[in-house]
Amino acid sequence: LSPYLKDIFIDAGVMHVLVVSGLHVGFISLIFFWIFRKIFRLKKKIALILLIPAVLFYAMVAGFTPPVIRASTMTIVVVLSFLFSRNLNIFQSIAIAALIILIINPSALFGASFQMSFIATIGIIYLAPKFFKLVQRVHPILKWPVGLLCVSISAQISIALLTAYYFNKISIIAVISNLIIPPM
Repeated sequence: LSPYLKDIFIDAGVMHVLVVSGLHVGFISLIFFWIFRKIFRLKKKIALILLIPAVLFYAMVAGFTPPVIRASTMTIVVVLSFLFSRNLNIFQSIAIAALIILIINPSALFGASFQMSFIATIGIIYLAPKFFKLVQRVHPILKWPVGLLCVSISAQISIALLTAYYFNKISIIAVISNLIIPPM
């Protein structure tokens, strides 16, 4: 990307769309799971088992960056919890992902990619349900867009200080642009 175009994405608060992240790992996981279940008509357990190498292959192709390792590890932990009929603790999966990344590369702790990926994810997991409770009486037609707004606000609040530190700005329009750009 040209510096001008990169600045536009940063200003709009949607740089994460261009960086391979949890959003992309999630899309890949859903696509492969759907293919395994609907096209190949595999049983759920087999589809989940095959999803692990598919996610690992995607992580390899994407370059094993901290956001990809975090998202891939969390996805694999979720898949394993389903396979072994265990209760899922999302914060434990985040901790496992952080531990793996820091064992491989301890200096990743000081990188913007690591920090923003983990803080945004934790912010979404912790804050979004609180925002959902505030707007739970929304008309059913509006539940999906309001849900996206809750996730967007949660992520933006969580990374606001890091965004200011690393990019010397905070995008006010990011909450709205994140409702439009990622779905596109």
